[in-house]
Amino acid sequence: MRVKIRIRKSVLLGGLLLAFSLMIFLVSIQIVGKEEKENEDKRDFSQGVFSRYLSSPTPAPVETVRVGLVGDLALGRMVTIKAREKKDFSYFLKEMEGWLSSNDINIGNLEGPIISNCPSVREGMTFCGDKNFLDSLSKGRMVFSLANNHILNYGSSGFWETVGELGKKEIPWFYSHRLPVDKLGGREDEEMESGEFLLWEKNGIRVGMLGWDLSGGHWYQEEDILKKVEEYGKDVDWLIVNLHWGGEYKEEPEEWRVELGHRLIESGVDIIQGHHPHVVQKTEEYENGLIFYSLGNFVFDQMWSEETRIGKVIELELSKDEILRKEEKRIKIYDYSQPRLEG
Repeated sequence: MRVKIRIRKSVLLGGLLLAFSLMIFLVSIQIVGKEEKENEDKRDFSQGVFSRYLSSPTPAPVETVRVGLVGDLALGRMVTIKAREKKDFSYFLKEMEGWLSSNDINIGNLEGPIISNCPSVREGMTFCGDKNFLDSLSKGRMVFSLANNHILNYGSSGFWETVGELGKKEIPWFYSHRLPVDKLGGREDEEMESGEFLLWEKNGIRVGMLGWDLSGGHWYQEEDILKKVEEYGKDVDWLIVNLHWGGEYKEEPEEWRVELGHRLIESGVDIIQGHHPHVVQKTEEYENGLIFYSLGNFVFDQMWSEETRIGKVIELELSKDEILRKEEKRIKIYDYSQPRLEG
């Protein structure tokens, strides 16, 4: 019996010693932690960080939108033929799907109508695209300027069919020309007027879009362009103007384009998105605006030169009043139809 009692006393004594040691350890940690916190507070104070001492609300995050800009999309000739041969009308954008989906919208130039029974033509300058491309264009968050020298390749009926098909897939478009009555195909003038300006809004940021063909396919007057810039620019945060302009395959913009671009920026345009030369030209920062003189080809079958296979895509992150990020990326076209990011 005595033996058992001694064992119990020794166990109890050992437990008390362990508990006492643990208490001392916890107290020492608390003292060290308090000293570290005091030192940290002193460091914060010396560096001007007052958040622990003054209660202030956390600033709200800045609202932004992401806008992608691309060049010419010509869906006719070999682009349509390749898709039909592969039985895959998503093939042409497959390598760009990730990039396109990373933007809220992607603005490009639709170089030619999209119509029923578009013929499979390997050569020639009369363009059209297969309607089966539309699902991929919609998935790619595309928005189109229709103001170019090929949109009327199938006349007013091809133009209005294109507008109707884009509408079915909820693909926005704009076309700031006012066609002469004889080219309207019997449509009322108000229908054309409704498409001359496109407004897109997200997160309280208003982006307006206008587009003209200055390549010779349409008649235009500079005064009309400046008037519409003034009319629509005052009600948006960002005004993007698409211009189909300039000589084909030229490495540098002509003097008249530089002068016109500067006048448009001075008149209130924020961003000029240029295309038609089929090769990449320079980007210019002028006053508070950006001028992309030519983004080159985006989807095209011009495989006959390195220059026509190369294009440029733009990523813009916009707040209500500032370009927070601008990134230019090089693309290269493969297999007569498919752009891929390079590098």
